[in-house]
Amino acid sequence: MSTGVTGPTVSEVEITSVSLRSCVLMAATLSLVVGVVQGFMVLPTAINENIPVTTAQGEVLRALGYQVLYVVPLLNVVHAIIFAALAATLYNLAAGRFGGAVVRAQPGTMAKGTWAIREIGVFPALKIGVCLSLALMALQTLIYECVGWIGSIMWPLSWTPILYGATPEFILVMLITWIFVAVLSGIFIGGVCVVLYDLVAVIIGGVRVTARTHGNGDQDRENTSENSVEMAAVVPRSVARTMSIVGLGAGFMAGVSTILQKSGIFPLLGAEAGGFAGSTPAVVAGALLFGIVLYGIAGGVGGYVIAVLYNSIARFVGGATFVLEKKDRGAPHPRG
Repeated sequence: MSTGVTGPTVSEVEITSVSLRSCVLMAATLSLVVGVVQGFMVLPTAINENIPVTTAQGEVLRALGYQVLYVVPLLNVVHAIIFAALAATLYNLAAGRFGGAVVRAQPGTMAKGTWAIREIGVFPALKIGVCLSLALMALQTLIYECVGWIGSIMWPLSWTPILYGATPEFILVMLITWIFVAVLSGIFIGGVCVVLYDLVAVIIGGVRVTARTHGNGDQDRENTSENSVEMAAVVPRSVARTMSIVGLGAGFMAGVSTILQKSGIFPLLGAEAGGFAGSTPAVVAGALLFGIVLYGIAGGVGGYVIAVLYNSIARFVGGATFVLEKKDRGAPHPRG
């Protein structure tokens, strides 16, 4: 697989597979922690009759009472296990058939074989998370405003831009709000999530990946049991390819969840019933298929855009860092 030419100071490392077991274990543990927090957050609604509930989800919470303390975490864990297993399986299928995501690092810092991501650098991840979040928010706002403005002229049924024609005071408030939300999102993803991962990895071990190198010098050096790696860059095409496949799985999960929500079978999943009332199975299946394809396209496009933005940001503030622990003296992973 050709991924382009790199300079003499970087080597290309292809993530050929991820461990299904480690992904599921990590996802289940993290979702359990989040689920426990969510359980305590919804507990007042579940037990306090003075808090009004106006949705089907709220009524179910009220009916569960104190049981939300274990029902909510359990649902989180089940959902995380299914999604992690599906995502890891699809990634491995895509990587085996088309090649995995390719990252660029200093030569010799990561050899071929199986590694556990034992620790993720919190401060580098925080910088990347905040910068990525701000860049994505700016890009989203720009697209929304431009397409909305054009659509308001050419296609009256399209959405109307928020900022176009607004007063300077409103524009200032919206920009400050968007920046605040973007920074908070970056802090949560790049800080809180990474801290949780590191804490969990100490107990259960990190996610395991199998890698192989693409030339450049020291790639076959296997006498190191532990390495600290800075992900200097990723190859956008490889990320888009694999994320499009993973996106198909995410679309399937989202579609099934939406059908369950709209059907009203399980209100605790959190949506109003009746969305598919009167629809034939063919219509529901078509909507599910459309959603899967849409998620696949979004995964590929989103993966490529995020990879490009990551490379631009990492060039100035440094890339994400990982502490890898060697788990074998690894033979190259076979390609399917």
